[in-house]
Amino acid sequence: MMLDGKRMTGLVVPPQHLGLVWQAWAERGEPMPYALVQGGAPAIPFVGGIPLPRGVDEAGYIGALQGAPIDVVRCETVDLEVPASAEVVIEGHMSMGRDSLEGPFGEYAGYASTQSSLQPVYTVEAITYRDDPIWPIVPEGRPADEYHTVTGTGRAANVLHGLRRAGLPVTTVWMPFPAAMHWTVVTVPDDWRSGLPGVDSGEFTRRIGEVIHNSGGPSAMMPVTFVLDDDVDPSDEADLLWALATRLHPRDRRHSWDGVVLPFMACFSEDERKAMRGPSVVHDGLLPAWGEGRLQHSSFDQAYPEDVRRRVLEHWDD
Repeated sequence: MMLDGKRMTGLVVPPQHLGLVWQAWAERGEPMPYALVQGGAPAIPFVGGIPLPRGVDEAGYIGALQGAPIDVVRCETVDLEVPASAEVVIEGHMSMGRDSLEGPFGEYAGYASTQSSLQPVYTVEAITYRDDPIWPIVPEGRPADEYHTVTGTGRAANVLHGLRRAGLPVTTVWMPFPAAMHWTVVTVPDDWRSGLPGVDSGEFTRRIGEVIHNSGGPSAMMPVTFVLDDDVDPSDEADLLWALATRLHPRDRRHSWDGVVLPFMACFSEDERKAMRGPSVVHDGLLPAWGEGRLQHSSFDQAYPEDVRRRVLEHWDD
């Protein structure tokens, strides 16, 4: 947020990497050097949206994904390097204290804050840019915007990796864009019981929740998770809404944890937002095993014999 011709401010939240790095410099008693990069290769914001483990080099991660290192150049006034493909680079130092009011600002939850908070000040010491630069803008607010698509997709990929690393049979993880990164959907194959003998759906769901909510960091900032069979596509909004409406028990079959929340998540109480701690829940929406009460879809694909479906398709254009 612009304060004047040479100063800016912005939200610096401790659980995020920016907040952690700033805190370390403040404890050293030194202003933090920064370089704000606008534009660049599409892989850059996507990797920035993945909650990589602390200490993992994001530039190296991007290079591994694209098969070649990122070309970087040295900043003009601070000892930092930035992508050579950047459209605009703003650089300087951040104050050691929270010295200026920031906000109110519209956030990814879809609401405009009514409050301000004290945040560090960015002193602008240089601005460099390409000829005729393209300055990307995210109209942050009600979904879907680029924060939901980039960070939501990256966070879903991170959760999928964590669940598979824990040995849990999972088909995919998706954060539906219209839910503004407040919903996470985990789908599992219908033969998951063969890989987890003796485990019922409640225990399976609890294990999924333990992996998600005990991993710390951004993986904990997921208020609601639904576990469904993979006969529905979580990226298909109609498919997902039907499954949630018809498979979730109105009261039971859920597990809850206490974890990190952000101040602008409107679903939490004021006290929870101030403390940045609140509950999260994982819903068990799994169907019974075949032969134990599972119902087929009343749909063209499942409710009609193969020969009837074949004849319908053969005459569909008549």
